[in-house]
Amino acid sequence: MAQENEIVELINEFGEAEQFEHVMTLEYKDNPYLILHPVDEEDEGAVVVFAITTDEDGNESYDVVEDETLSSEVFSEFLLILESDETEE
Repeated sequence: MAQENEIVELINEFGEAEQFEHVMTLEYKDNPYLILHPVDEEDEGAVVVFAITTDEDGNESYDVVEDETLSSEVFSEFLLILESDETEE
C-alpha cells in the first residue's frame, strides 16, 4: 500500500507560496534536514534539501541548502535510508 505524503506550503524569498510533498525528515551530522518534492515538478525524482533551523524562541525555519557539497551529502544519506528501508521490507 502506497503511503500518502503530507503536502506543506512554504513561502519563498519573493513572498510567494510554494507547495511541496514531504518525503523525509532526517538527521545528518547532528543537524536536521527536510527532503521535499516540489508539487508542480513533473520529475518524480526531483527533491529539494532544506536545513531546519530553530531560533531562540523555538520557531523553526526551513532554508534551502545551497552548498552543493552539503546538499549532495544529505541527499546521499537520504538514498541510503531509502535503500535500507527497501531491504527491510
